Amino acid sequence: LVFLSTMLITTILELIGSYFMELIMGDWLWDYSNYFCNFEGRIALWSRVKFGLGGLIIIYLIEPAIRFCIEKSNQKVVNIFTVLLGIIFIVDLGLRPFLGSNFIGK
Repeated sequence: LVFLSTMLITTILELIGSYFMELIMGDWLWDYSNYFCNFEGRIALWSRVKFGLGGLIIIYLIEPAIRFCIEKSNQKVVNIFTVLLGIIFIVDLGLRPFLGSNFIGK
């Protein structure tokens, strides 16, 4: 069920994301045109399988390991790390219009 849910959610997100990127940037970052069972080169069966497997790995391996590390860490250290990551994200978001896009096309 986790595998299928991850496949469904990532399919919807990738399809919507590709249309949004095409609207904003004129193109999207990937092309599955040469893949078996694709839709407009935006989504394909093989990428769905990989996202499904990735979801299983994240949910059953990575998330428990991160949770274990957080529970063993000092709460103050976790809070500082979280704030630093937030600041980096906000600074990048604010500077992105001046630095230009990371998009280099297909």
